[in-house]
Amino acid sequence: MILFNLLGENMINGENVNNINMNIRIQEKNRINIYKICKRIIDIIASIVGIIILCPLIVIVFIVNKIDGDNGPIFFVQKRIGENRKIIYFI
Repeated sequence: MILFNLLGENMINGENVNNINMNIRIQEKNRINIYKICKRIIDIIASIVGIIILCPLIVIVFIVNKIDGDNGPIFFVQKRIGENRKIIYFI
């Protein structure tokens, strides 16, 4: 009886009910996909803005480190021995 009241007389057979369920599922999938796409776009924009804002600060820190430091390299490079005793350099 609840099904009858919600869907009306024309929608009682199983085919129409299944079609309605499929339509609801497809709409939910579309919402999830749109949410994922919007989230990805926001993540990319936030990353680009963060890089643009922090890039000058990083350059300033490098310059100050080079001027004030002991005139060593900006990046610490470490030698390690890898597979087959091959020397690998880590930054």
